[in-house]
Amino acid sequence: MRPGEEAVYNVIVRNLSDQPVEYDLSVGGLPSVWAQIPSTISVPAQDEVNVDLLIKTDAFAASGEYGFIVQAVTTEGIEGSVHGTLVLDGRPLVHSDAHGIVVSVAPGQATAGQGTGADFIVRLTNTGNIDDEFNFSLNLPSGFSGTLCEEHLVVPPGIDNFREISLSVKVPEGTASGQYPFSVTATSASDPSVSFTENAKILVTSYGVKVEIDPVSGFPNSTYHLTVTNTGQQVDTFEIALGGSAAPAASLVENELNLSPGESTVLNIELGGVDFAYSGILDLVAVAASTSNPDVKDTCTARIAVDDTRGVTAEFEPGSVELTEAGTASFLLAVRNSGNVEGAFKAEITGTTGPIAAHMEGLHGEETQEIPSFRLPGLTTGAIWVFADLAQFGEGTVTVKITSLSDPGVTASDTAVVKFPGPVWQNVTELVSIEPKNERTIMHPRQGTVTTFVDITVTNISDAPIGVPLWAYVVPSSSDVMVEEAAFDSETGKYYVILSTLAGIEKLSPGQSVTFPVIFERPEDVRFGYEVEVWGMK
Repeated sequence: MRPGEEAVYNVIVRNLSDQPVEYDLSVGGLPSVWAQIPSTISVPAQDEVNVDLLIKTDAFAASGEYGFIVQAVTTEGIEGSVHGTLVLDGRPLVHSDAHGIVVSVAPGQATAGQGTGADFIVRLTNTGNIDDEFNFSLNLPSGFSGTLCEEHLVVPPGIDNFREISLSVKVPEGTASGQYPFSVTATSASDPSVSFTENAKILVTSYGVKVEIDPVSGFPNSTYHLTVTNTGQQVDTFEIALGGSAAPAASLVENELNLSPGESTVLNIELGGVDFAYSGILDLVAVAASTSNPDVKDTCTARIAVDDTRGVTAEFEPGSVELTEAGTASFLLAVRNSGNVEGAFKAEITGTTGPIAAHMEGLHGEETQEIPSFRLPGLTTGAIWVFADLAQFGEGTVTVKITSLSDPGVTASDTAVVKFPGPVWQNVTELVSIEPKNERTIMHPRQGTVTTFVDITVTNISDAPIGVPLWAYVVPSSSDVMVEEAAFDSETGKYYVILSTLAGIEKLSPGQSVTFPVIFERPEDVRFGYEVEVWGMK
């Protein structure tokens, strides 16, 4: 057939069982708007039913062969299917001002509880060739109520130009458990004879829940009361959750409740400050879901009014820098407009300590002590480069203050620290060679003592200078040995010679040597050795 024409296929559904069976019918392999077939049929036991499958293709569909399948499924999951083929060929059949509509409802069946609702999506496809407006109507079971987000909708033609609307169907409390069919009808406003009705079902269970929030509108930093009621016919446990744009600032003491039928409990929702949203209205949504059947749930919403706020924070990244030599440290000052409205601010260096000279990088790259004005949108962060020059070893700080130009009371400041520890006086024995020379010993028989003379040479074997003061500690192995012409440190119990003073040097350069004499006095019966430690600035 030609694109745009209609074709009718005869589908035979046979029931081979000994009981009447209801089948759900569907067509796969073709665009859903092309195929029209009853969604359900009943077939007597050991009998068959003929069903018409109407296929109306889009006038602009591509020519070719289209395979499709018709499937019949029982509520127990027993299924059967048959394959068919559609061949499109020839010039498209285009009718002037043709009207047509196909409606589908997803899911085909949804679950609801006592007093709760089920949500569906209704899709409309205009199978005509002109824009058309469609009106909707619902056919619901007695006592049920339904809400469509749109009651009238303009839909352009074409299978890819479908429109979707939401449908919520609420079940009254006290409804018997079971399946309840309903239908959605779309009718052309320009041609009422053009309409399409689609069927769907609601599976009603014996479980149910209802939630109510009080107050239904309010402000941050408030307490809201959530009433949860078991509207079902059995004892049930409910999980409570919060959602919506205000949820990050809200908290619940309990998130699970066990309730008997008809029993209610009130929970407090604590809503804190909202520092993440612009001024306006936020939704705080509370949801209670049955753990026995998670499809059974209810929601309620409070509207939260967020006023204009102003605020600013400032933080150095990093907060402290340690230099290995005198020079410049750079810091990034993160400035956040913590208010929810755009603001203008001023940045200024308000003080320094220690041997520091500091400046900021201005808006045009210049060095400056003050940035008189810069703007930040609400809830955004900007950055300012701050540089601190430390002229010598030591520690210094630089403090920067941010002030709102519209509200001078809104300020923030932070302080960055720059450190240059400089050299440390420490044991540098591993950096030097120690060589004793010209050792001479004199015996004193009458006194029973021995005097030993040694010249000790210390050489810097590292690749960097060793700073003064440069000391040599002489440590005999026996306390009976005395070191002449050397000072004694009572705290360490060691003799020492100040080499830098002895040699008149300001540093011991790589390869440079210093020689100093050492005289040991000891009883003649004392054998001894000694160690030398060298300390300097490094």
